[in-house]
Amino acid sequence: MIYLYWVAVFTVIALALAVRFDRRLEVTFAPALFGGILVMYLFGLAGPLLWSLAAISLLGAASGVYLIVQAVRRKDLFLRRWCTPGALVLVVMVLYIAWMQAGRLAIGNDEFSHWAYTVKVMANHDQLSVWHTNELGFGEYPPALALLEYLFVRLTPDFTEGYLYRAMMLFQVSLLLPVLARFGWKRLGGALVGFAGIFLLPLAFYGQFYSDLCVDGTLALLFAYLLYAWLSTRRLQGFVTLQLSLGVAVLVLTKESGVIFALAALAFVAWDGLRLARAGGHPGAQRQFLIQLAWPAGALVLARLSWGIVVAMQGLTAGGSGNPLSRLAGLFGPWPEKWSLTLAAFLEHLFLPVRNESILPLSPAAWLVLGLVALRLARMALPRLEASLRRLSLGLAAGFAAYCAGLLYLYFFQFSDYEATRVASLERYLGSWLLAVVLLAADLAPAAWGRAGGLSLIHI
Repeated sequence: MIYLYWVAVFTVIALALAVRFDRRLEVTFAPALFGGILVMYLFGLAGPLLWSLAAISLLGAASGVYLIVQAVRRKDLFLRRWCTPGALVLVVMVLYIAWMQAGRLAIGNDEFSHWAYTVKVMANHDQLSVWHTNELGFGEYPPALALLEYLFVRLTPDFTEGYLYRAMMLFQVSLLLPVLARFGWKRLGGALVGFAGIFLLPLAFYGQFYSDLCVDGTLALLFAYLLYAWLSTRRLQGFVTLQLSLGVAVLVLTKESGVIFALAALAFVAWDGLRLARAGGHPGAQRQFLIQLAWPAGALVLARLSWGIVVAMQGLTAGGSGNPLSRLAGLFGPWPEKWSLTLAAFLEHLFLPVRNESILPLSPAAWLVLGLVALRLARMALPRLEASLRRLSLGLAAGFAAYCAGLLYLYFFQFSDYEATRVASLERYLGSWLLAVVLLAADLAPAAWGRAGGLSLIHI
């Protein structure tokens, strides 16, 4: 089965990363997928996307050779890297994904208009779909997850759509796995219960989360993943620098708004890291931190610039036209009816319970409060992280306010009257931030619970 072949390739790559950086498989599986996506992206920029399949296969083969050489040299099978509860959960989820997504078809409007159709265009031409904008309505949308879906579906007979969902769900699960690195076999039951709760949590925001190719919820998982990667060690070196660099690039290339989340994640890392370096009192610590921070910052810039150049070459615009300063100045004059109706609808949707397919229809404001309260409890349970989590809570609250202001700006000036006055898809957009807040608090729960039971938030 093609699906299992690609899972095996990425597992070997992840195992090589685990051995190289002394980590567990559940921690390195997501970076392996990140790397594969970025390799495909580079091939796509050059043109021949189909060759990237061979490149990733060769990368998997090289990783296998590396593992064999290291096993012989060290006389070690590296059982503690891959024989873990997290690895067991990964195997179970791989099989569950194969079963759950078998025979699934794209049926959503957004999937037909872009998220599934863009992969179809890639498969037809073996190129990035942006090079064929005459066939697309949204050619400026970044292609990260579409590339992974292309990888899984390209060699299937007759473009088997279920493989799109298998690729997406595998990526989503990979972002949830790192929390399991804190569990040993003696706490297998706790690992299973904890992962089940975290796995189900996105359904509280997106009722069709695991059967939908839209990426808004996956943005939240990526955002939370980056913040958790930093909090796990609070040291920007080696593997964490690699995690953040690859993750930030993929986040920027997932959706246009991904750059906002990437900037927010790096802003918190910079704020927290510099404060910790200053408090440590080691000469040159801040300088060394900034040198390491340059890697993920550079990855963000390169990803954004490269895609922006491609979009400009095709004559597309990633965002609306108009002078933002003159638009903002207009807010101090008479308001058209569109703005008044939009603001009223925005506030109603922000503070009243949602009316969508989510299984817990709380209001966005209630979810924010719930997430911040959960982070407050984590601060009390994890005194060593108290300062970092305090800064994180302030940053997430302020960031949500700025994010809401940005969305309101878009509704005022870039959405049609029909979409703006109904604040179309607002809960979906807000969920990208709110799910990350709640998910991050849930990720920290095992460390907080384990203070008396042997777990700790330490280098893994």
